[in-house]
Amino acid sequence: MCCGVGTETGITGNAESLTLRGVNLGDRLWKYNPIYNELLINIFLMNEKNIIDVIVRKIENFNPEFGHGYPSAWTRLSKLIQGRRIRIQLRGVSFVSENFTEEQRKLVEETFSCRITSFYGHSERAGFAAEIPENKGIYYVFPTYGLIEVLDEHGRRVPEGGFGEVTCTTFINKALPLIRYRTGDFARVHRATSSGIPMSLTEISGRWGKDFVYDKYGNRISMTLVNVHSFAQYNFKYIQFRQDTPGKLSVYLVPFEKLKKRDFEDLKREFIEKLKNFDIDFLICDESQIVFSIRGKVPYLVSTLSEEEKS
Repeated sequence: MCCGVGTETGITGNAESLTLRGVNLGDRLWKYNPIYNELLINIFLMNEKNIIDVIVRKIENFNPEFGHGYPSAWTRLSKLIQGRRIRIQLRGVSFVSENFTEEQRKLVEETFSCRITSFYGHSERAGFAAEIPENKGIYYVFPTYGLIEVLDEHGRRVPEGGFGEVTCTTFINKALPLIRYRTGDFARVHRATSSGIPMSLTEISGRWGKDFVYDKYGNRISMTLVNVHSFAQYNFKYIQFRQDTPGKLSVYLVPFEKLKKRDFEDLKREFIEKLKNFDIDFLICDESQIVFSIRGKVPYLVSTLSEEEKS
């Protein structure tokens, strides 16, 4: 099925690929993986400008055709090399494993002069959907990979336009076949068959409880509503929300360089406007205070709320 996706986006099986994911490379800046003909970059060290010069030269010498990896890592690389003359000519980049904003997509597309696409899948290999290049944000479901259903809280299929939990029945994973596996992911049905089986999805969000914050009245707020549009956000290496009490949020901000007061105030104002029923603390910090996953992902939200506090 991956080959089918590749055909749509121009990717061939032996194409050189640049990968920005959370692979533990220790002190090494990169590693070549001959199995997939990919150059793996150590995103944990992809920070300082003196290091990025070395990394960029390696990427240029490798001359990849395509890119692959976390949106947060591609956004960081794009910001670090902005204004530089680079000889990296990518035909496309595939975002994986993290939700992303259209502003992130635009930044990477403009930096590398190529199209950004994404796909939905999970390690259980029970369902797969790929973004339609001509329709950003719309994901075509691959029906021979697995059966995807979107169910409401009563376990019923939602109609077109309905929002619910993504539930999958695998067709290809013979080692561990799963039937109506509740993924903990949520999506809206874009198009469906007459029997309610999704043909395409939109508004896909991550695991239940990780992509929601809870205001002082107990209302659950999707983090997709918190995405900001201010260009001031690109002057920050990391932006991370923390919640340990309903109605209260901490926003950790790591600037790339010397912080301009106007950028900070613009970003602060936009977050406050979107999160009216919260008490918000803004903290300027260095990246040692940012929470990373063991795979190197930078979660937009780190929540330690108990199930009782969420109910």
